Amino acid sequence: MKPRIKIILLYILSFVCSVAPVTVYFCINHNKYIMTVPDKVKLSIGAVIVAIIVVLKLIGKLKVNSRIAVFATVFLLAYLLEAVLADLLVFSFLALCGEIADTIIMAIVKKMKRDLLVKESAEVNAQANAKEMEEAFKRLSGRV
Repeated sequence: MKPRIKIILLYILSFVCSVAPVTVYFCINHNKYIMTVPDKVKLSIGAVIVAIIVVLKLIGKLKVNSRIAVFATVFLLAYLLEAVLADLLVFSFLALCGEIADTIIMAIVKKMKRDLLVKESAEVNAQANAKEMEEAFKRLSGRV
């Protein structure tokens, strides 16, 4: 398998490892969180807001200058995600486990990218040296 493909697959694995523990736990306890229709609606709206915030954060477009906006967002999310907050300790531990796995995978990705870069620059240097040696042989092997 090509190194670039391995790196891309490791990025995907990194993301999956980061969200998998929380997602699996949530799916296992899904019925506990959505006992009534209003719970389902609140949880869905809260999940959409969290997803939007995460996407904005990932692309670097999340800029909050007002503490009032921060606390209003926290209050709104606490209200909407009330059913899930009872398991906050478990969710935070699972998120920590996911981040540890993500950190380990990203260290491997960083090393692979560095090794790939070194290999590519070594190949470029070898080709340049071979071309230079070839030109030198042509100059020196001519008639005197």
